[in-house]
Amino acid sequence: MTALSKYRFTGYPTLPGADLNNLPPVTTKPSNDSLKDWILFYLEKFTSPSLETISAKKQDLQKFLNYFLRHNPDGLLSNWDKALTYGFMEKLKEVYETASVRRMMATLLTFSVFLERHRVFEYSDNPGRVKIPPKKSSAPKSLVFTRKKKIVLEGEAVFNLLIKTAKNAIKEKKLRAYRDLAILLTLYYGALRVSELCGLKMSQMEKDYDTGGIVFRKARGKGQKERDVYTGSACAAAIDNYIEKERGNKQGPVFLAYPSLQKGKKTRLKAITRGGVWRILKRIAKKAEVTLEGTGDLPLHPHRLRHERAYRLKAAGYSDSDIADELGHSGTGYVGVYTKRSEKARFERLSKVR
Repeated sequence: MTALSKYRFTGYPTLPGADLNNLPPVTTKPSNDSLKDWILFYLEKFTSPSLETISAKKQDLQKFLNYFLRHNPDGLLSNWDKALTYGFMEKLKEVYETASVRRMMATLLTFSVFLERHRVFEYSDNPGRVKIPPKKSSAPKSLVFTRKKKIVLEGEAVFNLLIKTAKNAIKEKKLRAYRDLAILLTLYYGALRVSELCGLKMSQMEKDYDTGGIVFRKARGKGQKERDVYTGSACAAAIDNYIEKERGNKQGPVFLAYPSLQKGKKTRLKAITRGGVWRILKRIAKKAEVTLEGTGDLPLHPHRLRHERAYRLKAAGYSDSDIADELGHSGTGYVGVYTKRSEKARFERLSKVR
């Protein structure tokens, strides 16, 4: 048995007494060798304006703690070595995309550097300092996909196909079809992050009678920043239909998880989750037979709609500062990333220049 293979296992069960969400904080430097206590101390010292970032750090470290305790029930830091770190990373590769693995391993590295600063590890023998997977070359930031016999669909064509598929589900009287269409349109026209969409409340919604659109007041985004999000009349019509046909006018989250939409059942109005939104878009993309160009994957994650909206705003003549405002960014640095186009579109533009 190699040093690496002995650390392989399946699943990430949280053991009793090891749930970071239910343990009291550790506010002073631990005097023991407990990995759990050092993680709690690190989380207490870690600060970020974004609650999502803090939550993600805790989830990543919870995965590592579960893995560690599986192989070292005593939970002692002195048993942490690089073989264990590599074993953890290999398991992550089986479950997650490269970008997610890189993020989780970056969290682990940051934690291990924190331990270095507190003299728990030396730089040379820090078990968290391992070689992580290289970053993949970035795919086009716009919607560039294939359908059936590798017919290339780009940008607006992809979006229109998704909308058509979602509307067909309504005609076929599929469950939650009105909600799914409203979510798809709100993500795009509002240029929203998924977490922002999940956090929308009925009390924030206002009708703009001049344009027929809907404004969500003080939508809370990354870093707890707030902005007013406008959606056009087509999106407003879809939201109105969803509220009338499925949701009802009760106060609470705008977009509900499925159990809250079952008529005749008295259930708490529970907001849809980020995973729920991802599954909706994946289901629509699969039905539309849309895959990433050159692959059989279905990577049409919700954030791509945000990228496509930014590109459409840029093409319509919006300035970088206006696009940054619509996206909820404090600066224009990321606008270029969001509006990057595929090589095919770039060549088409260049060919028109005389």
